[in-house]
Amino acid sequence: MTRHQPLVTVSLMIMVGLGIGLVMQVMVLAAQNAADYRDLGVATSSVTFLRQIGASLGVAAVGAVIVGGGAAADALATRMPLVIVFMAPLLGLAFLLTLALPVLPLRQTALRHRGGTAMITDHRSLPRRRGQVLEEAILEAAITELTEVGYANLTMERVAIRARASKASVYSRWPTRMELVMDAFYQLMPDPASPPDTGTLREDLITTFQQTARSLAGPAGEAIRGLLGDVLPDAGRTAEMRRHSHQLGRQTMEEIARRAVERGEISADAVTPARLEVGPAMLRHHFLFQGPQVSEADIIAIVDEVVVPALMAQRPGDTG
Repeated sequence: MTRHQPLVTVSLMIMVGLGIGLVMQVMVLAAQNAADYRDLGVATSSVTFLRQIGASLGVAAVGAVIVGGGAAADALATRMPLVIVFMAPLLGLAFLLTLALPVLPLRQTALRHRGGTAMITDHRSLPRRRGQVLEEAILEAAITELTEVGYANLTMERVAIRARASKASVYSRWPTRMELVMDAFYQLMPDPASPPDTGTLREDLITTFQQTARSLAGPAGEAIRGLLGDVLPDAGRTAEMRRHSHQLGRQTMEEIARRAVERGEISADAVTPARLEVGPAMLRHHFLFQGPQVSEADIIAIVDEVVVPALMAQRPGDTG
C-alpha cells in the first residue's frame, strides 16, 4: 500500500469485508436448508467449524508474513490493493446476479424424503387449516406412516410433519399415539352402515368379508397388530377396543341380515347375536393366529359352511 492510496484501499477493503460477511451467512442458511431436518444441527456446526478453521489459518498466515517483515511483507503490501481491486467488481457482479434469483421461503426448501415423498417441515409457511379438514389431513398422514414405517416407528412428530401441521394440533385431538392410530384404523375399515348390496345373502357376505380381508392385509392390519400390543396391559382400553371391534362387525352383519329378511331369504327369528357374530369372529381369529392374508377359499368356506347355514337354520324350539 502506498501513501497515495489509503482512502481508496480502505474503502475497497470495507466493501470486500461486507460482501464476505454477507456471503458467510448465506452459506449457513443454504447448508441448513439443503440438509435433512434431523441433521440441521450437524450441518450448521460443520459449516461454522470449517469457516472458523479457514479464517484462523488465513489470519495466521497473513499475520506471520506481516510480522516477519522482509521481502514477503513488502510484496504483500504491494499486491494487496491489486487483489482487492479485482475482487470488488466480482462481488458486485455476484450481488447483481442474486437479484435475479426467485424469492422462496427458506423453510419450504427444507424437505425430508421418505419413500420418494417430500414433506415440508415448517407448517407455519402453509395455509392454516382447521376442523375436519385438518383432522382428515392428520389421519391421512397417520395412515401413510403406518404403511411406510409401521406402528412401531410411527411417532406424533412424524405424523405432524407429514400432515404439515403443528405437533400441538395433533396432541390436542389425540393425546396419545394409541388414540390416533385407533381412529385411523376405524377410518380405514369399510363403512359398517353401508355393506355391499349384491342382491343375495351369500354374495353380500362374501363381498363384505373380502373388503374386510383387504383392509386387514394393509395399514389397518398393521394398526390393529400394533394396538393390540399397546392396549393388552390396560384392561380398560382392551375392553374399549373389543367393544368397538364387535360393534363394527355387528352393525355390518345386522344390515346384511336385514336385507336378507326383506328379500325373504331368511327368517327374522333366525337372526340372533351369536349367529351375527360368528363370521366376523372367524375373520378376526384367522387374522390374529394364521396371518393377515385371508384367502378367497377361506372366505367362501366361512360363508358357505358356517354363516349362511347358521342364518338359515331354525332356532331350537321353533316348529317348521
